Amino acid sequence: MCEHSPNTRVALRCSLSAQSKPANEPLSQVKVGEPRCHEGIARERRIDRYYDPVTGEFLTMDPQSAQTGEPYAYAGGDPVNESDPTGQDTLGVCGAISGSALGAAGFVSGCLDRTVGTPNDDIGFVGTVGVGGSAGYGAFGSVFVQVSNADSLDDLRGPFAWFGITIGGGTYGAQAIAFVGNGANNRSIFGIELGAGRAVNVSGVSSSPFIISGGFETTGVHIVRQWWLADPLRLLWDVLTPGVNVAEVLSFARSIINRV
Repeated sequence: MCEHSPNTRVALRCSLSAQSKPANEPLSQVKVGEPRCHEGIARERRIDRYYDPVTGEFLTMDPQSAQTGEPYAYAGGDPVNESDPTGQDTLGVCGAISGSALGAAGFVSGCLDRTVGTPNDDIGFVGTVGVGGSAGYGAFGSVFVQVSNADSLDDLRGPFAWFGITIGGGTYGAQAIAFVGNGANNRSIFGIELGAGRAVNVSGVSSSPFIISGGFETTGVHIVRQWWLADPLRLLWDVLTPGVNVAEVLSFARSIINRV
């Protein structure tokens, strides 16, 4: 049995019972949201889950454990440098047109985004317009995957700062863009976009083999509420995002942002 108060941050005292789960029990036999209890140890409530500051683990499973592979670990086992208050993220499939010339850069993108690990399972469209400066020149049409630590699609409403790298030139190239800022709910949001594109030759001039760019972007979000449209979009999203490990991509995004 576990006893706790409804406060946001409380002490939780647990005692072993017939329903307690041993640490080595297979994950398939542990229910999502069921506390793991140890006798006489204080617990803390961290927004959506109970946390054990002694072991550095949560007592209830990450709702996104299928993607993270870490049902109880906090922030990928790195609580000093990382954070994960809810265990919930967004994952999108996107297309974009971007260009860089004369020290300026800009892009327009559209994404089919979905929340991961949330009960409401929002899905919708996110459109972004970004401007800034660049070193290098070229124009690209690209497709990419976007991952963020946003709890809801509304959190993706900008503005955000962005930093991008394009490698390749010639006919094809790879692109990576990291973005960070406060979303619509005034919460720190960060994410990354990884993809590939085809260069567009303008007036017979090919793109630079290496382009660095950065600036500011603004976004618009439309959440699809009608079930008859949302459900087919979820099926499409499932087809377009097989096996994407959200936790690993977010960890990579944070490492890039920390170096910018």
